Amino acid sequence: MTKRIRAVIALVLFVLALCTAQTAGALSLTTLRITQVAQRGESLYVYFEALDDSGQAIEGIGPQDVSIALGDAWLDTDLSSFAATGEGVALVFAVDRSLPVDDAHSVRPIQAMLSYIGGMSERDAVAVVAFDESMHTAQDFTSDKDALTDALLALSFGAPHASFRSGVVRAVEIAGRLDEDLPVKRAVILVSRCDFEATGGLTPVELRERVLEAHLPIYAIGQSTDGSFSAFDEVGALARASGASFGVASSAEAIDRLIGDVRARVHGGYRALITLPADMADGLTHGLTLSLQWNGKTVTSTTEIRLRPTTEANAAKTIATASALPVEDRSVGAQGQPQRSHEPALLIAVLALLLIVAALLSIAILRGKIRSYPAPHTAKRRAHGKAASAAPAGIGRSGGTYGGDSALSIGPEDGVALRFVQLDRRRDKYDLFLKDTATIGRAPGHNAIVIADKTVSACHCELRFEHGVLQVRDLKSQNGTYLNHTRVRDFAIVQHGDVLQIAATKLKITVRHKT
Repeated sequence: MTKRIRAVIALVLFVLALCTAQTAGALSLTTLRITQVAQRGESLYVYFEALDDSGQAIEGIGPQDVSIALGDAWLDTDLSSFAATGEGVALVFAVDRSLPVDDAHSVRPIQAMLSYIGGMSERDAVAVVAFDESMHTAQDFTSDKDALTDALLALSFGAPHASFRSGVVRAVEIAGRLDEDLPVKRAVILVSRCDFEATGGLTPVELRERVLEAHLPIYAIGQSTDGSFSAFDEVGALARASGASFGVASSAEAIDRLIGDVRARVHGGYRALITLPADMADGLTHGLTLSLQWNGKTVTSTTEIRLRPTTEANAAKTIATASALPVEDRSVGAQGQPQRSHEPALLIAVLALLLIVAALLSIAILRGKIRSYPAPHTAKRRAHGKAASAAPAGIGRSGGTYGGDSALSIGPEDGVALRFVQLDRRRDKYDLFLKDTATIGRAPGHNAIVIADKTVSACHCELRFEHGVLQVRDLKSQNGTYLNHTRVRDFAIVQHGDVLQIAATKLKITVRHKT
């Protein structure tokens, strides 16, 4: 091996070390969640949060990083951090009166809520709802801290039972009121032992439907009185479906931390403000797609919103909110996005060095200093015809064992590995590991799977994996979504071997189980 070759190898190792250090120091975007969408006249407010892999909020997101579409139309967006908007929050405290009368379960939660109220701004408004076997509005929306303090201190606890599900519905009804003097942003903080013995006649399915219809984020804090946590599964699923979160207060100190965390999330995040084109405010339901690019990764979150006509007399009072479909760790590349202004200069230098290394290696090969041999795999693939088409950015091609004719058999907390085979002469293959939701469409940089077909809408349909069930939903596409030749109107359950038709493109779905 010549000295020149040794020098080139040393340079390559140095560049790889720099790349590793750069990657380790970069923030990794793993969660994008729309918490609320609200219409006020011709303005559409989209509130969202972005979290890194440690669960911390990502700061520094700018307008160049965010794209928002209604149906197939990508709209101009005015983006600000929520703190910079000067807006307040209309919040409802929903308190379970069946909590035991002791420091950990009732006294400490009240103290934590009083601390929250002490930090209110004059732009905020808070209401207090208490529930046992009946509902009671202890305090309507107000910014008066003294009135809120008196309402909380007057609450009594130790009731034998509480109609938990009815209490949640009551809190959501109050939070969804259309008072024009209330802030646009809304939230519910629920503190409960989650006792389902007295349910007020509502089933879990009925409760979920009522919450999703209201489209408000519910931050739930569970209080265990007997060391059992089985009842919290329903509450946690409900909170996450609403676009919020759930935590268990296992100690007196935990309640302070949980309510502090919720406060940071309710008053944090970002607001995207959109001026609606006149033809979009048509009284119909539209699919909304939020796309965020961060450090070379793009994630999306989708929801639906009914846009009321702005010509109505009460348009200024209109508020329509929509819960998010959270998307976690779904990278779809960075095509079509502007260059980030805060990319480190070191990354540019690393790319330049890589180009120099490639040039030096090419020169060395041409001069015969390094002998190259054809790769056996490449020769074998070419012998059998043209190589398989490359997948879009972010779509993997890793191997594995594919399922037979059985339905999904993996746990609800895992993801599912899918393969889509295009049923045409090209036979393109797309591999996707789905943890929560992903979209399929024509627009590069905004979908997990990109279909280069003019009949496919920009964001055509959505795949959703929840509680071990894979579903598909049409996103108000122009030419429709079909599963096994049946048009998808709402969610349709997908099984191994099904044929998904995206406009004119047909894809056969194979479930790949973990090995």
